[in-house]
Amino acid sequence: MRLAPWLVGVAFALAAGASARAESDAPPPPRPWLGIGFADNGGIAQVTDVHPGTGAAAAGILPDDMIIQIDGIPLNPSVGLAKLVTARKVGQRITVTLLRRNGDGYYGEPMTVTPRLSAMPTTDELVYRRLFDRTLPALSLFDRHAAAVPVADWTRRPQVWAVFTPGCDVCASAATALRTRLAASEDGAADAPLRTIVIGQHAELSAFMARVPLVGTVWRIDPGNDERRSVVRFFLSGVDPDLDGVVLVVDHRGIVRFATAMSAGEAAHDGACAAAARAVRAWRP
Repeated sequence: MRLAPWLVGVAFALAAGASARAESDAPPPPRPWLGIGFADNGGIAQVTDVHPGTGAAAAGILPDDMIIQIDGIPLNPSVGLAKLVTARKVGQRITVTLLRRNGDGYYGEPMTVTPRLSAMPTTDELVYRRLFDRTLPALSLFDRHAAAVPVADWTRRPQVWAVFTPGCDVCASAATALRTRLAASEDGAADAPLRTIVIGQHAELSAFMARVPLVGTVWRIDPGNDERRSVVRFFLSGVDPDLDGVVLVVDHRGIVRFATAMSAGEAAHDGACAAAARAVRAWRP
């Protein structure tokens, strides 16, 4: 049976529209990933974490290695590791030139490894990989009045932590919503208090509180010296440059039992409540 010309035109138009929709709905291609967390040190990348099962781990890259070149291109403040890696393709091998500490604590001669790039996980997956089942580092916490918080106040019982930078107003809203959700839980999660931890100086916290009031416990980590900067790297660095907050559930021994990005929204709240309930049951058998 022959179709009228106008029907053929409609059929082609519908097919083209369906194709366009299919292309627009398709997920973006995966980004290449070396498989490390790192801190930027004047353009040079200092490795903080090596994720298991990645090209970096297979190639033998270690925490504290200093990556100085990718494919012969020196790293500098204008050409960083992330920029060079994302310009490659998933599955591609790259040449990584790095420095490694010797037994005397000094960095030795440059060495090269050739890891294969894998597909980058989601931010939530990266946060989980980085923090789950790890012990919190030693912390120096301060309240909103700049007084030191006794260690006993943030240890020895399960807690939920919302950790973010003072520039993240959305994180404050998420923390308030999480506090409400925890309080309404009937499975024991309400017994795990929410601690809001802001990473910044006292003046930054004061300005943040004036702009976005928060109820409940609000503490801060002061990233003003090398020791505390390492704590900041523990929470936020080497995961995603846009990550500005995480949600954690910490058990009574200080071990992270749940970790995700604050941007996960309801999924973060659901996971935190479930993990908090499990942590409370383990704490009070």
